Order: sequence, then structure tokens, then C-alpha cells
Amino acid sequence: MVHAERVSRRANGAPALRVLAVVGELSPAVTGGGPSRTVLALAQALRLAGNDVRVLTTDADGRGTIHVPAAREVNGVLVHTARRWFARPWVLGALHVAPGMAGNLVRAIRWADVVVVHGVWVFTAVAASACASLLRRPYVLMPHGSLEETSVAEKWAKKRWAMPLVRTMVRGARAVQFSSETERQRSRAWVPGDKGQVIPNPVAVDGPLAQPGHLGKHGRGGRNTARCWGVVGRLHPRKGLDLLLIALSRVEGEWTLTLVGPSEGNYRAMLEEQTRALGLTERVNFFGPVAPDDMPRVYADLDALLVPSRGESFGNTVIEALAQGTPVIAAETVPAAAAAVEFGAGVIVRGGADAWTEALRAEIRSPTVVDRERVRELTVRSFGSRAIGASYSGLLRSIVTDWQARNARR
Repeated sequence: MVHAERVSRRANGAPALRVLAVVGELSPAVTGGGPSRTVLALAQALRLAGNDVRVLTTDADGRGTIHVPAAREVNGVLVHTARRWFARPWVLGALHVAPGMAGNLVRAIRWADVVVVHGVWVFTAVAASACASLLRRPYVLMPHGSLEETSVAEKWAKKRWAMPLVRTMVRGARAVQFSSETERQRSRAWVPGDKGQVIPNPVAVDGPLAQPGHLGKHGRGGRNTARCWGVVGRLHPRKGLDLLLIALSRVEGEWTLTLVGPSEGNYRAMLEEQTRALGLTERVNFFGPVAPDDMPRVYADLDALLVPSRGESFGNTVIEALAQGTPVIAAETVPAAAAAVEFGAGVIVRGGADAWTEALRAEIRSPTVVDRERVRELTVRSFGSRAIGASYSGLLRSIVTDWQARNARR
């Protein structure tokens, strides 16, 4: 009961939770893709719900590093950043090993009422879950798709050694939070029963709609007459970009495609070779990674976001595009695409390259026209920080209440 008495209180008298989030990579890192932005958006959502939130992370950005202060504040959220060891070789660097985090981790977990652990196959997740268990604090796992069957199968030989640790982490978690029902179903081999909870990822929306212009001549801001399509995210075999390029090679009319995001290994070079072989060099632009703060202008520069992924746990880029009123054309394997259709700003493609060819030809003939402000309003209402913050805060509060009740009976 001593622990319960030290919980702070909000202005309305309800107890405010002390929430610690632990993650290997965090914005402004760009290599980690959507999860590195999701963590901050979720932290800010929980803060708007009246909770005290802190984040522990490393300076990792894929094979590189970000250069930020060891302690900084981001929109009211205190972020502590530890230096990652072993950036080389990459097999160790990818694990986000950061022994310097240990002291802050122990202090922060003692401070927290509940810990949110992001990812599973990395040092930060193993350390945070183990430390939370030792210090008797409840924790929630957010795997960000990494417990799905296809994800576990990737690099299986390297993950095999960690499987007993990950199963222990899952058993010890009070809940495993998935961003979609699809992710939960694909992770049933690891998270059976009712431990899995579904709450979609939030989108951080501040200020008015962004203005186009970041992509220069490749975007709407450059005012070329072609349809400006884009793909945002890591260049990775799972993203279906090879099928998209085949489909585009059959699409007549004026269009351009811009690929925004870092590459997984040498996959960009493979796509560039395919682009040359298909005769699309003049139409396809490899833009590279973009800083998180510039992403709204990227989406505003697109006539439509294309998401041909072979499988997503959620599809953060869909919601980010909708938040800027940008239409979305997405594969049926992207759960968030349903929201685009519901808001009147999306098309779901069911099938491979042939289906994509027909969908894009239809877009050339009759471009999707949307009320950007209305689409943004609907997106914020369903996926904005306040809506998701309230739902997630409720889940964490129930976990803490149950945890304290169990401890009181001992």
C-alpha cells in the first residue's frame, strides 16, 4: 500500500500514473521506421491523458547514431538517452546493447507504476522486462509486429538463441498490446489466450495541415502535371515494392513515384536495378530517409500514398497520411487501410501486380478527390493523441490497480 500512496494525482483528483517507456530506437532516429515515431506519439498521448511519462532509449539509428543530449524534454516527456555499444559488427549493433542505461533503468522503474516495453528481440526489451520483474513492477509488452509468424521466421537462426528469453518476457507481462486484431491473430503462437489487447497506434497532429513542397519537383508542391505517388517507410522485401514496380511499368499516363525511407541492407540497389530494367528511371525517385518533423510536408506533397506491403501489423504511414488529408491506396494486408476506406479517402487492393496495375490505372482515369480537412478531422477523432491516450491510460490503470490489489493480499 505504500506504493499506492505515493502515486501523484491529477487536477480532478484521479490518480495519475507514472509510466516508463523503454525502447531501443527513438525519433529523430529514422532507420527504425514507424515504431520509433509511435513511441513518442504514445508517450505524448498518455501525457495528455494526465499521466507522468518518461522514456529510456539509446542513441541507435540503425547502423548509425543520433546526436541528442543525454536528457531532453520532448513535448513534456522526459527522455533519457544512453550510448549504444557495439555499433559494429551489425549483428551486435542491432541488439541495441547499452550497458550505460542500467543505472537510469533501475531508478526509473522504481519511480514508475507501470513499464511499457517496446520490441522484444533487443537488449533494451530484455533488460527492462527483467528489471521490472526483479523490482516488482508490472510491465506491458508492445512487440510492434515482431511476434508475428513471418517476423519471427526472418533471421530465425539469429533469433533462436533469444527465444527462451522472449517467452519468459511474454509470460511475465501483464498484457501484450497489439496495434490491430490482425497483429494479435498473427502472434497467437506466442501470445495465446486473453493476454493480448488491441489498441491502435496514435498519430501526433499539431497545428494546421502541412503545406506541400518538401519533395521539390517530385511532389505536388513542384506543380508538375503528373500524378505524384509515394511510398513511405523502410525499403524492405516485405514492403512489396518489387510488385509495385512491375505494376507501374504497365500504367500509362503521367505519374511519378517517390520512395521515402531508409534501405534494409542492399535492397535499394536491387530496386534501382529493377527500375532500370523496367525502364522507369525517369519516373521513380529514391528520395532516402526524411527527418520525422518533415514527414507531414512529405505526405502533403503526395496525390496518394501507396502501401503495397505483403503484411503489416498496423500501417502507421496510412494514418499519418490521412492526418494530412492524403488519399491512400493500400494492400488488403494492411489493417489501417480500412480506416482510409471508412473516411472516404482510400482504396484497398486485393491481389498482386495485376490488381495493382488496375487500381493505378483507375486512379489515373479518375483521381481520388477528398476534403483534406474533413479526412484529417475524422483521423484525429479516431487515432489522435487524446482518443488513444484515454484508451491506453485505461488499460494501464486497470493493470496497476490489479497489481496493487494482488500485492495487498500477499
